[in-house]
Parts: sequence; C-alpha cells; structure tokens
Amino acid sequence: MMPPASSPPPGEALFPTAGPQDFWRSQIPGYSGSVTRHISHRANNFKRHPRRRKCIRPSPPPPPNTPCPLELVDFGDLHPQRSFRELLFNGCILFGIEFSYAMETAYVTPVLLQMGLPDQLYSLVWFVSPILGFLLQPLLGAWSDRCTSRFGRRRPFILVLAIGALLGLSLLLNGRDMGAALADSADDHRWGILLTVCGVVLMDFSADSADSPSHAYMMDVCGPADQDRGLNIHALLAGLGGGFGYVVGGVHWDSTGFGRALGGQLRVIYIFTAIILCITYGILFSTLCTLPYSLLCDYYQSKKFAGSGADGTRRGMGVDLSLLSCQYFLAQILVALVLGPLTSAVGSASGVMYFSSLVSFLGCLYSSLCVVYELPSDAAAEEHQPLLLNV
Repeated sequence: MMPPASSPPPGEALFPTAGPQDFWRSQIPGYSGSVTRHISHRANNFKRHPRRRKCIRPSPPPPPNTPCPLELVDFGDLHPQRSFRELLFNGCILFGIEFSYAMETAYVTPVLLQMGLPDQLYSLVWFVSPILGFLLQPLLGAWSDRCTSRFGRRRPFILVLAIGALLGLSLLLNGRDMGAALADSADDHRWGILLTVCGVVLMDFSADSADSPSHAYMMDVCGPADQDRGLNIHALLAGLGGGFGYVVGGVHWDSTGFGRALGGQLRVIYIFTAIILCITYGILFSTLCTLPYSLLCDYYQSKKFAGSGADGTRRGMGVDLSLLSCQYFLAQILVALVLGPLTSAVGSASGVMYFSSLVSFLGCLYSSLCVVYELPSDAAAEEHQPLLLNV
C-alpha cells in the first residue's frame, strides 16, 4: 500500500527540517530559549561561583638574551649618562645658596642691632620666612610639575627665585644707606630697619625655595646612577660654599686697601655674595647627598610608586621634593620660636646653638631607630606571581 502524497517523508518525521529563522532556536521540546541565552546563563553561573575558578599562571619568561623588537622598547624613561662636569655644574647652585646663608648668618644680627632693632622683634625676623616657605613651598612644587614653558619645568622657578635672592641680598646689606636716602636720620633708622628686614625675609625664602627645583631638575634629567652621584656632589658643594662663606666673612676687609676702596666691610661682602650667586645660578642654567633625597630617588624608580592617582597619573616629583623641603622650614620655625626666650634667659646666642644641636641629635636618633621604610619587591619575584588570582 502506497503512503499518501500529503504525508512527510520518514526522514523528516524523525528529524524535522528547521527553517532559516528557527535555525538558532533550541530543538529541545518544551524549551523556548536560544543557544545565546543558554551561553549567557552559563556565564552568569561562572560569575556567581568564584571558588570554581582556577588561577591562571603566566607564561614562563623568555630565555636570556632573547632579541626584542625595537618598536616594543620604551625609551621614554631612559636618560643618557651624565658626565662629572655636567653634574658639577648642576650642583653649583648649592655652593651659592650656602655661601649666601653664611653671609646672612654672620651679618644680619650686627646690622639690625646697629640700626636699633628692639630685642623683642629680633626673633620675628627669623620667623616670617619659614612660615612663608612652609605655606608656599608645596604650591611652588605643584606649579613646577605643571609648567609648560619652553625653558623647562624647573628653570623658570629657579630664575625667579634667583632674582628674589639677589634683590633680598641688596636690601639686606644696603638697607641702611637706602633708608638714609629716603627719610632716616642719625638717630632714627625706621626705613632702614624695614628695608633690611624685608631683605632678610626675601633672601631667606628665595634661597630655601630654590633648593627644591634644583634637586627636581637634576632628578628629571638623570638616571638612577647619576642621581646618586649628583646628590653627593650637591652635598660636597654645599659644604664648600658654607665654609668659603664663613672664611670670606671672617676677613677684616676694613683694614685692607680693597675694602677701603669699595666703602667698607658690608660692601665687600655684598659684592662677593652677589657675584657668587650670579655665577652659580648661571652655571646651573647652562647645563642640563643627602639621605632623604636619595631615598626619594629610589622610590621613584620603583614600579609601586609610578602611579599614585586613581586615573593612573604620576605624582609630580616637584610636589614630593617641596614637601620634603617643608621640613627644613619647620625646623627654622622651631628655632625662631625659641630664639628670643633662650637668648634672654642665657644672655647670649649660645643657648640657641645648644638647643638646635640637641633637637638635631634627637631627630637623627628617631629617623635611625624608629622610621622603617618598605623596600620595593623584587622584579624577578613579581614575574613568577600569578597575574590573575580570581578570574
């Protein structure tokens, strides 16, 4: 008996042919979902059960001396090796700063006392500059990190601070003559005292603030090895500048023909200091240790401190150096607070020296015994750690 013509073939009855629109539909009876929906369901189950996931181990490192394509090498953080002369030129600014400090320390007190400054206001002279530096130094560091001048990020700030230090030096050592030219008399040096105090504040603030951009400039253009050498050269030149400044200030220039020709002791000191400041700052512009700065260099070479912001941006080195320099301003504030009371109690300035030495010794003990720095992890150990622990 022949089957009717309208009935489907036996193969199609067992395996019905799906239309093009139903090709991705599930063939399971009673289930109206799709394969795509089924895969999404499995993905959701994978997300809900993190314990079922397996650690994905990284691939083994390539063998040594494996050639790497040149286009994959990042030369952005590589710096050329600096010569000793370049590092010496970069550190000359410390020589000028410490020389000016020596002149300031030796002649501020006699000049102000000769003009009749009251003893109650003497400690205030040394108090204003550290306060300004403590408040403005972080702002200067942040501005230098964002500077887009064609002369660089650090040089414009160093130039402005150099001009400020030179102007403050001029007011400090010539304030009495300027006051006499304005309205001062033989017994009243009001304008001279005001100009001298302004010169002390301006010179002290400019010299202290110029230290941070000079260190940041050296760290920007030098590699890790040159940074250590540069910091040692900075420390050496700072010591030489301070010693040379005290030697020049200790000479009695009034008894020499050179001093009489220039007009006295203060004029000779002013000429020496101005020339040295201009030369050392100029040498820095023609070129490209202390433990805290060296430690900061090591931190910046570690991958752990490369990105500090939520958006992956790198924290500016000028900000960190400025915050480190604020500690010097804080120390000057403490000395200025006890300068007047200790001098009045002891009867001389030796009490201030003993107090400063004691606090410095206690600070060294604290930093050596109580402060612990976390060492960066080894790069080789990081290579063998799993990249993704929970995937």
